[in-house]
Amino acid sequence: MRHKASLAALTKHPSWPDYIEAHRIALAAVEKKMLLMLKGTTPFDRAQMERWRGQVDVLEWQIAAPKQAEASLIRYLRSQGVEIAEDEEELSNV
Repeated sequence: MRHKASLAALTKHPSWPDYIEAHRIALAAVEKKMLLMLKGTTPFDRAQMERWRGQVDVLEWQIAAPKQAEASLIRYLRSQGVEIAEDEEELSNV
């Protein structure tokens, strides 16, 4: 539970929007490289394509994990009878 709370705290950090934006830019760059290879503008390299797919998975996970942890933490706290303020719940839906 401590791990989920730590991940959930990341979404409250003032730099969180910058972190998300940097990941989205990196994700777009990798996807662009993949598309160029698929269109045939660069020679097809299956191993490189697999590495890029792995990068995409990691970048998506790094964005999603803290949000999922926060939602999971809120569900757990509610199941234990802890009342969650509405402003906290709204932040987790962002």
